[in-house]
Amino acid sequence: MYDLLETPSLHENMVKISAYVLSEFGHLIAADSPSKSVEKQFELIHKHFYNVSQSARGLILTAYM
Repeated sequence: MYDLLETPSLHENMVKISAYVLSEFGHLIAADSPSKSVEKQFELIHKHFYNVSQSARGLILTAYM
């Protein structure tokens, strides 16, 4: 899922799922692989922020927290 976020365009449902997974398990992903730091995760999810609906933006904002 982390690797899919690197694609320029992604289906909105995948963005929603990714935001949820990163918000719940992002710290574990960062602990397992230093190249997948929390900062990198933030950059990956944020690049999709302006291409999705308001509901998806809400999930992304929750993931930021």
